[in-house]
Amino acid sequence: MLVYNDKLKQIIEVKELLNKEYYLKLIQRIPIDVDAIQICTIRINELLHHKFIMQDLRHRMIFTACALVAHKKGAKLEKFKDLDFSDLKNRIIKVLEESYSDEMKSNEKLKIIKEQYEKITCDKEGDKNAMSDFIDNVINISDFLNSDDWNGEDVMMIFFNEFNRYLPKKPDYGQVFTPAHIISLMYRITGGYSQRQCFRRCLWKRGFFNSCNG
Repeated sequence: MLVYNDKLKQIIEVKELLNKEYYLKLIQRIPIDVDAIQICTIRINELLHHKFIMQDLRHRMIFTACALVAHKKGAKLEKFKDLDFSDLKNRIIKVLEESYSDEMKSNEKLKIIKEQYEKITCDKEGDKNAMSDFIDNVINISDFLNSDDWNGEDVMMIFFNEFNRYLPKKPDYGQVFTPAHIISLMYRITGGYSQRQCFRRCLWKRGFFNSCNG
């Protein structure tokens, strides 16, 4: 049976007749768009750097990541477009504290994130247009993160990898890293998914698999 999704202008093949909720979910489906995530991340970085004058790249990454998590936890950032930077920063951390109050009692890493977050500053706070653009791009990324089409890939790694492009180049001392598109191809060829176990015989971090972005 074929189902036509008018919103996406797409025909979807289903093998059997299922309940109404299944078809409503098909209509509400958010397709993956890695390029759009990367473009939104670039825009966010440029807004924070040049409009808010936030000099520290790590602060830009932490602030954006916290805004993404806060929106996912129900902050409804679209209502905060009229706030200046300090007010938005306070709203975000309040949502995170309420959402992770129990975890913060036992997880030292969350406490460290909060400490680093509180150090974030910018030199220009009151640009309403920049604030609106920042929030729109955060919401756009958040929508993609909620897609059901991801197949176990580390979605946030796409976001962080795009930010990492702006880090100062370091000498690689002869290290050669597999390009992300090759890793993604290998992941798809081997039929990777979130519950699958894979033996990886090498040292250091698991950045190779974390680079998989579909």
